[in-house]
Amino acid sequence: MSFLFPLGMAALGMLVPLVVLYLLKQKRQEHRVPASFLWQHALLDLRASSLFQRLRTPLLFFLQAAAVALCGLAAAGASLDLDVGSVPRRIILVVDRSRSMQAQDEDERTRMDVARDLCRDAVDGLRGADELMLVAFDADASVLVAFTGDEDLLLGAIDDLTARDLPSRPAEALRLAGSFAKASPGFQPEVIVVSDGAVSGDLPLLSCQVTFVRVGRSGANQGIADAHLTHVPGELPQLFVRVENGSEQPASRMLVVRRDGEVAGARRLEIPIDGDAVAFFELEEPEGEMPVILDVRLDGDDVLAADDRVTLVLRPSVPRFGLLVRASPNLYLDARKLEALHPGLVMVEVTPAEALTSIEGGTRVDLVVYDGVAPAAVPKVPAQIYVGALPPGSGLTSSGAQEFPIVIDWHRTHPVTVRCQFDDVLIEESLKLAGHERSEVLVDTTGGPLVLLTPVAGREVLVLAFDPARTNLPLELAWPLLLANSLDYLLAHVQRDDEAPLFTTGTPIRVEGAASFDVEAPSGERTTADQDAAGRPVFRDTYQAGLYVVDSEADASGGGVRAFALLSSDEIDVAPRGELVLGGDKVSASPGGIRRNLLLRDPLLLLALAVLLLEWALWCGRR
Repeated sequence: MSFLFPLGMAALGMLVPLVVLYLLKQKRQEHRVPASFLWQHALLDLRASSLFQRLRTPLLFFLQAAAVALCGLAAAGASLDLDVGSVPRRIILVVDRSRSMQAQDEDERTRMDVARDLCRDAVDGLRGADELMLVAFDADASVLVAFTGDEDLLLGAIDDLTARDLPSRPAEALRLAGSFAKASPGFQPEVIVVSDGAVSGDLPLLSCQVTFVRVGRSGANQGIADAHLTHVPGELPQLFVRVENGSEQPASRMLVVRRDGEVAGARRLEIPIDGDAVAFFELEEPEGEMPVILDVRLDGDDVLAADDRVTLVLRPSVPRFGLLVRASPNLYLDARKLEALHPGLVMVEVTPAEALTSIEGGTRVDLVVYDGVAPAAVPKVPAQIYVGALPPGSGLTSSGAQEFPIVIDWHRTHPVTVRCQFDDVLIEESLKLAGHERSEVLVDTTGGPLVLLTPVAGREVLVLAFDPARTNLPLELAWPLLLANSLDYLLAHVQRDDEAPLFTTGTPIRVEGAASFDVEAPSGERTTADQDAAGRPVFRDTYQAGLYVVDSEADASGGGVRAFALLSSDEIDVAPRGELVLGGDKVSASPGGIRRNLLLRDPLLLLALAVLLLEWALWCGRR
């Protein structure tokens, strides 16, 4: 037997006044009696009043003392240790430290606060040769403390546990725990998962005992699931925000956008149960060359405040640079005409050799248009268009030319071909393509695809399988619309590393050309970036959502402000789950927590009540 609260034994001090009450002498009064034989009863009563006579057979006293002792044991937290045995245990304690553990729904405490207390209970339950390993997980898993019985070391690591703005993916942590459990000969392994159960991904099946200890009580939460900022040159910046409702009740929240601290827009959102709502804001163009800080916030309270705010950086629009690569001039595909179709685009006409030199020489090229020629390898350019040519490595092949193919259908809702009409197009000659199974056909003819999007080296490129000079398409309105749509669609996905308005937490910060730089985190802490294996500075501790200010003296153009935020719909639905599914097996949440002893409080209190009832019955019988 052990005691969880030894100070509770102070309740046994109630035995002192109980004994004193029994030892107090009785108060007597003098009376005149008519006969002497009554003195005999007086002498017997005097002997009964002595100390030892009064304590010789006091059944009621012992019953009352027993009741006090039982209450004292209950107050001290008397318990029976159930895991004391000949085989020592090895416990792998897997603790969730993802964003949802910041939810404040445990009697004004966060789920992480409760998780730390449960972990301390696990350490207190170690006996003899037992060992414990501490593993924490969010988007990744890490071993905080290897197997040890050192309680001070374990408690110190538990005290340092904090929730991070990352999603909850426990699969890696469970696989790690399973491997350590298998490599524990001579021990009884056990995996204990402390989490709210709001996890994502398929979880592996473990061959050892798994206990799921759940924290959290409420799922009343709404949060910003996505924020998308578009800034096309010549147009006003546009902000799209999507808010999700993880609660079991519909919600009404006010979404407010502040620009450098001043309100720039607000929308009242009505969010259905397990649904979302979208808000659109049109913003003013930034003045000068300095970036503008946008603070998007959901007004009101819910259990998780971390997903109610997102910070973005609105930078002045930067012109895009493109190359028009061809061996001979083309009247219908001119650099100046392409610039007119997309404001902010600067095009330069070059030969294939000049294009290769520019791209490999480090020139920032956002768009390349190959007219009748194709490179030997796919260049590292985000937006690419091939006219009358095929991209290398795409799987597309041509078996020659086909004459007068007829357009039979086209994708009328795709951004590239929207508002375009191809029914009057006359094509004198086009490429006859094969191997287009992975491609998205936008314009189809009797001889095969005419316009298609095909994946190449992790990007999507546009292929026009014809020479515009061999068609009447340049005489139709569809030709400038097709080119303008293609430029808008491809360049909308082009974003340089230092232009992104929104990053994901966990993404390292790098500054090109800087020998070193300092970073001010959202908490206000200022840190100098470390060096990676190649000697380049990198800052990796981006685990907190908010604004990171980068200061680089060596490269002023690379410094400035960057925003990092976690936007995961999995972390908005923070309702605690009742079970974990491990490889098809369901592990229900354990209601008793982690402690491995049987608490005797309730049985002792019930027994004390029974003793008092017995004492009362005996006292009533003597009346």
